[in-house]
Amino acid sequence: MSWWRTLWSPTAAVRGLRAAVLVPALFAFSLLVIKSPQVATFTAFGGFASLVLASFGGTRRDRAVAHTMLTAVGAVLIVIGTLVSHSVVAAAVVAAVAAFTSYFAAVIGPNDASGAAAAMLPYMLAA
Repeated sequence: MSWWRTLWSPTAAVRGLRAAVLVPALFAFSLLVIKSPQVATFTAFGGFASLVLASFGGTRRDRAVAHTMLTAVGAVLIVIGTLVSHSVVAAAVVAAVAAFTSYFAAVIGPNDASGAAAAMLPYMLAA
């Protein structure tokens, strides 16, 4: 049973449990209350990106600012992805620019680096 202790991470368990509870609840709320399949899809992917892919650190305020900025960047990337979704070439070119910008912004700090991959998910879904 000692092999289990090397694999067990309380932090990962809390993140997984949080995502396992919140993402389906937000998906159901979007689908049943708001009655919009598109919003439900973006809610599920956004919740997964924010709760699983991004692991923000720091104080509670630092994490709140990081999640707020991830939401703002995700909203902008959804708009951009929707605008270029009519052309595969345009979507690919803008994806390269968005990926470079997102990963280059990771040099700002650890929270920015943590949110770089999560920021690309809304663009990919929209494009």
